[in-house]
Amino acid sequence: MKSIIYDALIISFIAPLVILQFVGCQKSISVKDAQDLAIKFHGETHKRPPRRLGPKIEKIVEYYKKNKLSIYSPPKYSSLELDKIVDFYRNSNSGYFYLQEDARRCYFFGYMDKAIIFSKASLKAVPEKWLNAKAEVAFDLAMILAEAGDFISAERALDQARRNIYQASRRRYKEYRKAYKLKTSYLSHFSLASIKFSQGEMKEAEVFFYKALNDLKQIIYQPGINIRYSNQSYLLAHVKVGIAKSLLWQGKLIDAEAWARMSLDHGGHYYILPRIFVTLSRIFYEQGRFEDSQTLAKTVINMFTIERLSSGYSSTPGSLTLALAREASARAYLAMGDYGQALEQYNIIKEEMAADPETYERMFEGSIDQGMALFFTGQMQEAQDQFLLAHEKTKLQYGKSDYSVSEANALYALTLLDMGNDLEALKILDQFMMDFISHHRKELGATIGYFTRKIRLERILEGYIELLFKVGDNMSVGKAFEVAEVVRGHSVEKALLRSATRSVVGDPHLVTIIQQRQDLEMNITANQDRIAASMGIEDIKHRDKVIKDLKSKGDELINALHVLNKEIASRYPQYNKLVSPGSVSLEDVRKMLKKDEAILSIFTGQKASYVWAFGKTGKMAFSRVTFGVEALEQDIAKLRKSLTPRDIHDVEDIPVFDTQLSHKLYKTLLAPVRKGWEKARIIMIAANAPMDRLPLSLLISKPVGSIQHKAETWFSEYKTIPWLARTHAVTQLPSVGSIVYLRNRKSYNKVANTFVGFGDPCFAPVSSGKDEETSTFAQRGLHLRATPVAREENPSSFTHFMLPRLTETADEVRQIAIAVGADPEKDVYLGLDASEYRLKSIDLREKKILVFATHGLMPGDIDGLDQPALALSYPSQLSNENNDGLLTMGEIMWLKLNADWVVLSACNTAAAVGKGKEALSGLGQAFFHAGAKSLLVTSWPVETNSAKALTTGLFKYIAQNPEISRAEALRLSRLSLINDNGPGGFSYAHPIFWAPFILAGDGGGYQHK
Repeated sequence: MKSIIYDALIISFIAPLVILQFVGCQKSISVKDAQDLAIKFHGETHKRPPRRLGPKIEKIVEYYKKNKLSIYSPPKYSSLELDKIVDFYRNSNSGYFYLQEDARRCYFFGYMDKAIIFSKASLKAVPEKWLNAKAEVAFDLAMILAEAGDFISAERALDQARRNIYQASRRRYKEYRKAYKLKTSYLSHFSLASIKFSQGEMKEAEVFFYKALNDLKQIIYQPGINIRYSNQSYLLAHVKVGIAKSLLWQGKLIDAEAWARMSLDHGGHYYILPRIFVTLSRIFYEQGRFEDSQTLAKTVINMFTIERLSSGYSSTPGSLTLALAREASARAYLAMGDYGQALEQYNIIKEEMAADPETYERMFEGSIDQGMALFFTGQMQEAQDQFLLAHEKTKLQYGKSDYSVSEANALYALTLLDMGNDLEALKILDQFMMDFISHHRKELGATIGYFTRKIRLERILEGYIELLFKVGDNMSVGKAFEVAEVVRGHSVEKALLRSATRSVVGDPHLVTIIQQRQDLEMNITANQDRIAASMGIEDIKHRDKVIKDLKSKGDELINALHVLNKEIASRYPQYNKLVSPGSVSLEDVRKMLKKDEAILSIFTGQKASYVWAFGKTGKMAFSRVTFGVEALEQDIAKLRKSLTPRDIHDVEDIPVFDTQLSHKLYKTLLAPVRKGWEKARIIMIAANAPMDRLPLSLLISKPVGSIQHKAETWFSEYKTIPWLARTHAVTQLPSVGSIVYLRNRKSYNKVANTFVGFGDPCFAPVSSGKDEETSTFAQRGLHLRATPVAREENPSSFTHFMLPRLTETADEVRQIAIAVGADPEKDVYLGLDASEYRLKSIDLREKKILVFATHGLMPGDIDGLDQPALALSYPSQLSNENNDGLLTMGEIMWLKLNADWVVLSACNTAAAVGKGKEALSGLGQAFFHAGAKSLLVTSWPVETNSAKALTTGLFKYIAQNPEISRAEALRLSRLSLINDNGPGGFSYAHPIFWAPFILAGDGGGYQHK
């Protein structure tokens, strides 16, 4: 017989964010053992396994798209009829059981008011001397009342059940007592777990659910135990769902998913299936898997509504399970930005729960998510009412200092702002904002509620920024600037911060330990991902073995992390402050600026964009423009159409650049704050989406007419355009504060201009004869570094072998090496030598400059690729995934760099890692994490000859003037492409050629002092 301990061993895995809460039970190992463990697992690809629903769930989802679930419909007895039934059953042997079954069915399908009525009636119908039966029904009643939120009545029912057990235990013969003791123990533990869960005591609930599961397994599987539950294995699923829910609300999402999936091992009984899917839907939502969450929520809705429609019912009367499925659906719609659909689900909940107003009031009135749906759809008065009610309910439930109370009050202030009551709104937000941000930072450490609260926080802080701009004085606008920094996405900034932390310590041995600690964190996350991915394995025994082995490895890693944490804390007490530095002030930033630099910060909200500009000294310029995210996304998408076209076969295929739209963006966003940046030579821009996806240099500073391409002078008409690139160099920052981390870094490179470059990789085995150039564009000098899949030429299938070779990149890397004083024979790796194996055999910590001239790949560009990557030479023998010719984002994060500059002369290397993510969150984030100080990356597929001209040109400028900044060298190289004539009878003045490269990170040319 499997024990509960074995089940817990298989899936118990502590999330990295809460590791340190459990350090007391860790096995003691030495610092050296912990370091050895980090080295042992070093280099394992940090590759997130694909997260899927899994075959078992997918089959259920498909089935209920076409078939109905046999939903139980509660009997409709009047009070008089029910009293008569109770009297009749009381005089029969076991008639009460039929009412008890009605209560259980109502409970499972979510008809809570009916479940309470039938459970109480069943208790009355039990004959007085049937103490065991009375106890069993009372336990059921306690469970039902707990879920309905009536804790006091639930505890009374539990007390009654215990009294009945005590009295009954004195009357029964020994053999029966053994069996019934297990049964009552199960019922008692499950009822206690239900009460603790409903009271929010999740750890205690988890413990009692475990005990209930152990009892139930003995009842079902232990020989000689023959009581009613022996064949009802679906109850095992019920208890496992309880465990999953208690783990979910503790933020242990991987454990929760494991238990919820395990509950499906018992046949997916229709009683419990809706509950399993509603729980999994919430788990997936909290993991950020909104589409999967929506799929399961809709499946439960289908289970109910297909039956409802086939039975001719006009509505489903009061099912809490269905309402929770609709709420899960609404929540997923909110996260995906479909606010109208979200509100529709809430409206249906109100209609369907009219049959159970008490449950509706308890569960859904004062829902902040419902208030958000109303807010986003412009129904301000209704949203205000909802937020006010939420404020009062949360204050009553959690106390006035709880985060949820601050959140509800801040959201209420947003409705005041929309209605024109600015003073009251500002008063509320001023009073609560600092506490709100403090609470939010604490909450970010927990996984539960992260995405929900992130959405709400963004809206609240946007409203606060709007109010501060309305006040308009320098102090308020400066505060708004700092608030905008909180709103931005921070994955790239955190990568920079991890790298900067390693560099400022000063002790090389301690730097190594910190690096190993960060490696362990990545390994723990990767191991956790592998556990999650293994949950969909259909073979239960194989699944359990895989997860058990991964869990054992995870325990080792967590133990080692704890040891290194203690070692770092003892040797460098300031470490925690370094990794969590808090907000960066305006003055902190100004201290790090040089005289010829200016900061440009752009925050785009739902209704408006807010812009700040300032230099090392002088006044801050600021502006608010009614230009929200939707309008700006449309304009940027339109502008990028001429920069990222499909199917370019000749220069004639390149679209005309929209010069008027470019100037419109300049005039709208940059011109109003010109005084803050125009005297500088370098602009450092920090912007959120969508402005972070557009190179600032291609904006046009003066009005110009429409352009028309002329065959005799292809693109020469762009030479006279007043691009921003003509007057200012531009550097992109993930946040304004990141310049502080970057310039506090120390460099340990002993040799100036140490360099390594990789180019012209061989993408197919030499014997295949595919070494020659395969581009269809070579005849006119146009050759994109993009796969046919990226250009939609052959989207069905594309492999590593089919990548077109980029022979001209060999000369590109050699020329850069010569310009920086490197030896092309020793420091440049070309052809078959441009391989993963060669890269990983070099001590990259001694290299100041790294150059990769190859194909940049996005997920799906070649078969099986699910993360950004750089294409390197395909190995003659494919040994393992660490030498497969693809340098993936996960592998880059394991590199050990101390580079001033990493150049990615490849396609689309500035791209985000996924939809809705911040720019640079793919390859850029990985290289920053590895230790790069600045990156040269691309915003779209680059044309290879112009790319070569630009990258080699900027290094030549640096060679000619070593004091020149990287940003200025890039600007000069851009201008060379714009001003000079290109090869093949056309000019490179069109921004498709010179604008894709952006400099990210520190654009300076010397160590800041």
